[in-house]
Amino acid sequence: MTDLLRWISFNLRYLGKPPWDTNTSPPELLEFIAHHPAGKALDLGCGTGTNLLTLAQTGWEVYGVDYIWLAVLQARTRLKKVGIEAKVFCYDVVNIDFLEQKFDLILDIGCFHGLSKNQKDRYRQNLDRLLNTNGSFLIYAYLQNRSNNFGFNEIDFSEFCLQFHFNWRKDGIGRMERLSAWMQFDKK
Repeated sequence: MTDLLRWISFNLRYLGKPPWDTNTSPPELLEFIAHHPAGKALDLGCGTGTNLLTLAQTGWEVYGVDYIWLAVLQARTRLKKVGIEAKVFCYDVVNIDFLEQKFDLILDIGCFHGLSKNQKDRYRQNLDRLLNTNGSFLIYAYLQNRSNNFGFNEIDFSEFCLQFHFNWRKDGIGRMERLSAWMQFDKK
């Protein structure tokens, strides 16, 4: 599917309720929040702002990026409605050179696994540039299987381990019975 068709398809899904938009922050994020002091967080692929809201309500200064303009509008409206100041930008997660802040947490629930090899390289460069020393990168991704090239693979894992300190990984089964993993990497 071309990038344009993919973008249109994702935008159209936000006219209804996309299946991935659960309005509930995952336990892995809640666990992270419980054990780390609030700081500045960036949610890559923030969708309608569920995790931005959760983070902000626990004292985090939040920023979000999503390339789906309907999701960004919904996130901005949702956060404004409850009086939370957040910066939510409509950009591709790979093209975020405009961000100059450093973040204590960068969260990605479902973006990295859909990127091409070149996009993944650029993503990791941005991550290194934006993550504070002692900051954490928390990621949820579908794992690549033998039937396709889509997903987070062992090469991706190795490259993250070369760049950051590997903290933990929890493999599981995601939506539509896809193999998935939660991982945390820290910048030392």
